[in-house]
Amino acid sequence: MPLDLGPSARLDTRTQPRSIGRLPMLKLLFWMFVAVDVVAVVVFGLLGLAAAGPSRTNPLAALVIPFFIPAALLALAVLLFLKSPGTAGRVAAVVIAALPVLLVLGSKAAIFWELRPFRDASGSLRQFRSQGLREVEDAITRGDAAAVTAAARGVDLNTPGLSGATVLVQALRQLQRDPGQLAVVKALLAAGADPNGGKVEPPLQPAIGASRSCGLEPVRLLLEAGADPNARTEEGQPVFFIAGGADIGVEVLELLLARGADLNFTDSQGRSALVVPLMTRNWRVLKLLLQRGVPWRDQKGLGGVPLVE
Repeated sequence: MPLDLGPSARLDTRTQPRSIGRLPMLKLLFWMFVAVDVVAVVVFGLLGLAAAGPSRTNPLAALVIPFFIPAALLALAVLLFLKSPGTAGRVAAVVIAALPVLLVLGSKAAIFWELRPFRDASGSLRQFRSQGLREVEDAITRGDAAAVTAAARGVDLNTPGLSGATVLVQALRQLQRDPGQLAVVKALLAAGADPNGGKVEPPLQPAIGASRSCGLEPVRLLLEAGADPNARTEEGQPVFFIAGGADIGVEVLELLLARGADLNFTDSQGRSALVVPLMTRNWRVLKLLLQRGVPWRDQKGLGGVPLVE
């Protein structure tokens, strides 16, 4: 006669395969994350060692963030998974092991969401969100001044794009490559583009660079529109310092000085306007600065090395 174990035993028999199935899946998931983490820790550890040499950093110090801390967290996760008596502890271990993957996926999702407004209907990444600014950008790329004027109507030309640059800065950068685009710059200024706008660089910065191929006109146009020659660049220099760059004519600095460039201004490290022409060997600009009384003693270059000993 078959032995009847009762309802409770039959219930246990029905639920047992479900609980057994959970553990292998959890185990597979955990060791999969561990394998990915081990590869990542080794790779980043090697990169940390490679960067330690050129930067003259202690190898052990260089490995703290890319190797030792992740390795310690991974070891904690493995210990927790192997020693935990219950499912809750093992789930916590899986979460710890999965953190690097989750952080990478989360950062990718955040970047995708941040860039989403800058994609057009075809999915291509554009510099500007609004259709109006995109039309202005396209007209700048074509070098079509008339189209720039038409597209600029009713558009805020001073809205920074994805890179932080305005359409005026974009046009001036293009002018450095194609001197025939000066009419586009004129059209933007006439339509209300701010000669001091932009988060990345003041418009005078690419205008001074464009003077190598276009002469004084781009700089003159911006100064007449109200550009500030003492505005700070992203590196903390007054923008007129750039006039001491390689192959830039001394007449550019002369114009900037005539329009308010202040030779008493220093960069973020306390260096005077002499620092750029000394490094680029722009002797004509250097001579002008010395004639205007810019102090040259105790001036230092990169790394605090004295420019003149």
